[in-house]
Amino acid sequence: MVRVRKTICNVMLLVIGVVYVLCGCGNDVKSGAKLLEEGNVEEAVSAFEQVISDKKSSQLQLAEAYRGLGMCFYELQQYDQAQDNLQKAVETGGEETPVLYHLIGVSAMHQGDFSAALSAFEKGIGLSETEETNGRKSGSGQDETGSAEYSEMIREMYYNRVACHEKLYDWEQAYAAAKEYLEKYPDDETMQHEAEFLETR
Repeated sequence: MVRVRKTICNVMLLVIGVVYVLCGCGNDVKSGAKLLEEGNVEEAVSAFEQVISDKKSSQLQLAEAYRGLGMCFYELQQYDQAQDNLQKAVETGGEETPVLYHLIGVSAMHQGDFSAALSAFEKGIGLSETEETNGRKSGSGQDETGSAEYSEMIREMYYNRVACHEKLYDWEQAYAAAKEYLEKYPDDETMQHEAEFLETR
């Protein structure tokens, strides 16, 4: 049986921090991010929707409002709307980050769309590897790639990638993904057993 692990609270705090820092671009976006950080999700939805409906909003404001709205719906466990708005953030020109693609991937998994989830995890992992290579820092000046929460989220994208391949009955790719996961995280006994099982498929 495949377990699906996901960081929610820690990832949400990471994303909120990034959105809040990036949004020196509009009071409603900033207030929406602050409301979300404080747990006032419904009020945050209204603030982000106001930015989206305002014809004077810049492209950056729209992108960050969609990102914020996606995070709100993720928090509300309305994963279809979460995925839709997070994808709109990308399409509107918002910054593509591993955290964003993690949330898109988990939202897709909750809806049973494992192909879309796998694609999102692949993008997120690719971005995280680029960030590690470049030693990239977040807009706040803090090195996200070194934080425990960020590292756990990356680990979970690798883990969930195995789960997606299994849900798609792609045993060969699931085994390859499990081996790659164990090269990075050899201490995971559950995945060790899973890899042994997959090797026999």
